[in-house]
Amino acid sequence: MRTRQILIDRRSPVHTNSLRKLTEAQLVKKASLAIELMEKENIQLPIEIMFISARRLPHGGILYEADS
Repeated sequence: MRTRQILIDRRSPVHTNSLRKLTEAQLVKKASLAIELMEKENIQLPIEIMFISARRLPHGGILYEADS
C-alpha cells in the first residue's frame, strides 16, 4: 500500500494555503487535473496514475493514494 501513496508535506513548495480550504474530494480532483495537464504538455510520467483518495494529516500535510 505504501508504494501507492504520495505525501505532500505542509512544508513542501507545492503545499499552498489554497489547499487548506479544499475538501478531500476536491484535492483528488485537483491532483487528477495536474496529471492531465502534464500529459497535455507531453511530460513523461513513469506510470499511468489515477488518484483514488486524499487524507489530511494532523500535522497539515496531505496523503494521496493512487491506483498503482
